[in-house]
Amino acid sequence: MKNQFLKRLIVLFGLVLFVECNKENNTSPIVLLQNQSQQKATNATMPKADHIVIVIEENHGYSQINGSSSAPYINSLAKDSFSVKFTNSYAITYGSQRDYLDLYSGSDQGASGGSHPANEPFTTANLGRQLIDAGKSYSTYSQGLPYTGYNSDSSGAYVRRHNPAANWMGKGTNQIPSSTNQPFTGWEKGQTRFQAQPINHLQHFLLILQNCQQ
Repeated sequence: MKNQFLKRLIVLFGLVLFVECNKENNTSPIVLLQNQSQQKATNATMPKADHIVIVIEENHGYSQINGSSSAPYINSLAKDSFSVKFTNSYAITYGSQRDYLDLYSGSDQGASGGSHPANEPFTTANLGRQLIDAGKSYSTYSQGLPYTGYNSDSSGAYVRRHNPAANWMGKGTNQIPSSTNQPFTGWEKGQTRFQAQPINHLQHFLLILQNCQQ
C-alpha cells in the first residue's frame, strides 16, 4: 500500500522562507525556463502526478530544517524520489501576506502589510479557481483553522495572512467555494481514507499552510 501511495502522490516541499515572523534576506531571482526547447524536454520527462501536495513552511531557515534530526518526518519525505524541493524560490517582498498572495495568484492584490484586505473577496484570477475550472479537485488545509470556511483574521496560532485562498471565497467571478478552505484535521482524515481507497478521496491539488510562530 505504501508503494501505491507514493506512485500516486508527488509532494512538492515549498520551503519558501518569505516570512514576516523571521524573514531571511535573499534577493536571488527565481530561475525561469526561458528556452522553449528546454521547456519541451522538461515537460516530456516530468512525471504526471494524480495528486500534488504543496507544503509551505516558514519561520526557520532552510538549513535549520533540511537534514535536521529534529525534523525526521519531513526529511524522510523530502528525500523520496517522488518529492521536489523548491530550493530556488524566494520572497518577493517583505511581509507574509503579500508573498502568499503573489504565490497563489501572481499578484499581491494591492494588500498592505498583514491587515485584512478591505476589498476581499477578490474577483481576480487565482490558482484555486483555475484548478476547479480545469476539472481538478482542490483544497487548502490550514493548521489551526477552527472550522471549514473560517474567514476571521486569527484563531490561536492560525493567522489569515498565511491563507491566501481565503480572499477568494464566494460565488462571484473567479471565486471559490468556502468548502475548499479547510482545517488541517480534514487533511489528516483524508490521508486515512486515501490509504484505504487511493483514487477516490484525496484531492488532485492540496496546499498545506502552517500556523505562525511554530
